[in-house]
Amino acid sequence: QEKEKQLKVLKIELVKNTEKVRAKEAELAGKKQDKEDLLASVKKEKSSYEKMLKELKEASKRLFDVIQQSDKDTYSAKGFSGLRGKLPWPVEGRIAIPYGSSRDPQFNTPVFRSGVFIQTGDDISAKAVHAGKVVFAEWFKGYGQLMIVNHGDGYHTLYGSLSEIFSKVGDI
Repeated sequence: QEKEKQLKVLKIELVKNTEKVRAKEAELAGKKQDKEDLLASVKKEKSSYEKMLKELKEASKRLFDVIQQSDKDTYSAKGFSGLRGKLPWPVEGRIAIPYGSSRDPQFNTPVFRSGVFIQTGDDISAKAVHAGKVVFAEWFKGYGQLMIVNHGDGYHTLYGSLSEIFSKVGDI
């Protein structure tokens, strides 16, 4: 009888332990599924960013080609090189994104901005910072409505995120 009581107690313990193990297995299975879902999401996001990076590299090459092609033009506006640091802003406004290196707040990766983003009010027109010839004036991936002005001697200015472009290629 004593042994039988011990066996019954052991059996009850075994049943409780089995239930605990099943509950823990279910919990772990849920966590595993969450991690698999997260991994799938990260892989999809990575793929999306790789595609975006490829497109931006292609856009950068295209932009470089436009600028190189415009350098073959003989147009030259005198005095541009001497105005370094003294050029006027193309619009009145506040600098929303500064020039230079910074950290992307979302991905904590280093980012280099080769220009400034100037936030303005509505109905403000951008003006070229110096005399030059328009060598590009249309929508461009990553820049929106973009206008590139060749100032000669290898100097160019780019005006992006414009709401409208009133100049056309060849305009001075």
